[in-house]
Amino acid sequence: MSTASEIGKSVIGSVLLVIIFAYLWSYLPKEGIWGGLSWEIKAVVVFISGMLVIGPGKVALEMVTDSRW
Repeated sequence: MSTASEIGKSVIGSVLLVIIFAYLWSYLPKEGIWGGLSWEIKAVVVFISGMLVIGPGKVALEMVTDSRW
């Protein structure tokens, strides 16, 4: 079963990733030959953030399916 520290680490990691990306977003090129790369990086950050927050969902699923509850 997932612990509170695992949940906290996944949420903090996700928030930290979004904050770093939000800071760097203004420096990434939006036009020209590298303009498309900025939007691909944004999609990757959104995907990784979603994957980091899977931890709390796992806990909820374990609580629902565990016979001890």
